[in-house]
Amino acid sequence: LTLFDFLTLAFMAVGAIVTTCTVLPFTIVAIAPLVWYFLGVRNIFVTTTRELKRLEGLARSPIFAVMGESLGGIATIRANNALLYVEEKFREAHDAHGRAFFAFMASSRWAGFRMDSTLVVFLACASYSTVLCSSQGRTSRRSLFANFSTFFF
Repeated sequence: LTLFDFLTLAFMAVGAIVTTCTVLPFTIVAIAPLVWYFLGVRNIFVTTTRELKRLEGLARSPIFAVMGESLGGIATIRANNALLYVEEKFREAHDAHGRAFFAFMASSRWAGFRMDSTLVVFLACASYSTVLCSSQGRTSRRSLFANFSTFFF
């Protein structure tokens, strides 16, 4: 993700939220708890993934150690008929790294699901406030347009 991509997505998100809150002020009520929830999920995600990346790095180094030992001592391994031992040692190191890597991927999916659910809650609040306001005759077509514009960011 480049800085340009980040700024583009950030301004699109802020613009959609500001437009929705301008046209439908009732959605402001939903933003505070959603921001609180987002920051809580972000804190959990950052601390967890930092630790998981550390564990992945620790689990990756034995793989390189086994590879280096195998390449440096291939003649000794073959002479002592220890190929199965080295393969099992490599497999165990690779499995440990795989567990750490998949735990990192699972935590990323967990955070992605939480962010998607936050967006769904915000869109539901915007949609319900549009329906409530339109039934009371307070909105126009521009509020419907602003509501549906949030679906595309």
